[in-house]
Amino acid sequence: MNTYFISGLGADKRIFSRLKLHRSINITHVEWINPLRKELLSEYAKRLSEIIDTSEKFALVGVSFGGMIAVEIAKILNPILTIVISSTIQSNTLPPLYQFAGKLKLLEIIPSWLIKSSNRLT
Repeated sequence: MNTYFISGLGADKRIFSRLKLHRSINITHVEWINPLRKELLSEYAKRLSEIIDTSEKFALVGVSFGGMIAVEIAKILNPILTIVISSTIQSNTLPPLYQFAGKLKLLEIIPSWLIKSSNRLT
């Protein structure tokens, strides 16, 4: 089964590197694309979902912000399974500090290479 893995913003596909999965699972790592100005999360997820092959059954796995994106994609494409890890399903359930940081639009200001980690977990 095709399974699409979506990392968090401060991580990349290496976060999934230690997973031991059954050989029947075809892994595709979804690469982030640049958001458009004033683009809603649902619109971004729709654009990101264009790489997904819907002609076969598929699953989504998302970590952190990738989990939120996986949920949005699931609303559009109806996978057989969506796994959300260390995330929230709705942005209004984020801790207040994260909501505040989102309102400041820090991710538009800070270059992505500054928040990407290369430690053993991410």
